[in-house]
Amino acid sequence: MNHALIARWNDVVAPDDTVWVLGDVALGKIADTLPLVGHLHGSKHLVSGNHDRCWPGYGSKAVEWEARYLDAGFASLHHGTATLEVGGRQVLACHFPYVGDSHDYDRHPEARPV
Repeated sequence: MNHALIARWNDVVAPDDTVWVLGDVALGKIADTLPLVGHLHGSKHLVSGNHDRCWPGYGSKAVEWEARYLDAGFASLHHGTATLEVGGRQVLACHFPYVGDSHDYDRHPEARPV
């Protein structure tokens, strides 16, 4: 299945495209999934999510993982938010929603954009 997903990505994304990934990029067995990033076309930039091991919510271990995410193929890592320009407009990119999610309580309020 990974090969099919990579092929579909690469059918749409050119090698010189810029792609912003809004978190939770490598689930499952990370030793198997994180290296797949290197097979994906584009200059990839990650805004980390709560399931990314480089997310600051993992404490001091997160710093150790940053190099591994960069080595896997990300051009840059961002935590919290990233301000992008899309079609002449500024856009705030974040893994977390402004308010609410699928739970009865707001998880990770410190990570939400304001």
